[in-house]
Amino acid sequence: MNPPHAIQQPRQMRLPRKFQAKVRRLRKAGLLRAGPVYVARAPARLDVMGGIADYSGGLVLEMPLWRSAWAAVQFCDDKAVTVHSYQAEAEGWSTPVAVSWSRLAAKRLRRPQSVARIFGASERWAAYPVGVVYALARWGLMPAGQGVRIVIDSDVPMGAGIASSGALEVAVAAAAIAAAGARADGLQLARLCQWAENHIALAPCGIMDQVTAALGRAGHLLALLCQPHNIRGFCRLPAGVIAAGIDTGVKHAVGGRKYTRTRVATFMGWKIITSAAARSLRAIQPPFGSHLAHTPDNKVRFRAAQRRKLSVGPVRGVHQPPRPPKPLFLSCLSRPLQILEHLARAIGFIDRKACARPD
Repeated sequence: MNPPHAIQQPRQMRLPRKFQAKVRRLRKAGLLRAGPVYVARAPARLDVMGGIADYSGGLVLEMPLWRSAWAAVQFCDDKAVTVHSYQAEAEGWSTPVAVSWSRLAAKRLRRPQSVARIFGASERWAAYPVGVVYALARWGLMPAGQGVRIVIDSDVPMGAGIASSGALEVAVAAAAIAAAGARADGLQLARLCQWAENHIALAPCGIMDQVTAALGRAGHLLALLCQPHNIRGFCRLPAGVIAAGIDTGVKHAVGGRKYTRTRVATFMGWKIITSAAARSLRAIQPPFGSHLAHTPDNKVRFRAAQRRKLSVGPVRGVHQPPRPPKPLFLSCLSRPLQILEHLARAIGFIDRKACARPD
């Protein structure tokens, strides 16, 4: 039985006839040349539970869809990464896009910030596949400077919130790894693709899209605890039960400012809540890990018990000197912090009894 992080290799993958015809046309046009072409498929995903809580460390349930992205990868000798997308062509964006390896690496790979600035507005889509190639070279899964030609086709609607970019990245990565003769398990593939989207495409996504595209199983819900990518298992849908999504037509953009602000606010909230809990528990370290998601109550109670045993706080009946007044900016922050602390207790982030303030 395969471990949950192993990529399932089908015995024989049937390529869609339309995609085969497109690859043949590109051979005739010269974008793809004579020689082997490696093809991989990665599915879109339906978010059944969890939403965008993946970067908060939450538990998500994801299901792969029949809609998918296909990537054809061919190694060549022209010292460039050339990508062509039929979806980019339909949107009126620049395609094909060719990026010379001299812009990606000199004696060594250039910094990700420099690579991210290569792509203009009409070429921004190419940051996803080129970022994957850059990440593969960074992780030693393919040689830096290797010429690559990539053709992408997908029936996943862009901006529909079903991980069109994650499917594209995983398909490109899987095909490129096969072309290089390298090996990578599903979680390594997902981490690599998420890194490329975060640092090259500049979209601050979590990891559930890439994990589902790399490891999802048909007819199953993938249970993923995003701390950062702990696979809890696969749940088969009961007979007669289906999971369906309705396209509302509202565009969803991971790379937008609102999404970035939301993710930053998540980490800010984690810092505020953990600081308030640590102050209540008189703990040196915050009682939570590095995620905003719920922490079991017994962990908080255990630390509170430790504090009670080792407490050297003020003794009742003994006169304590008055505390100096807080600076003005701290006085302004005290009320919002108390509100956040009460909210944290109400929703179960902090145990009420364990976090009771000392007398």
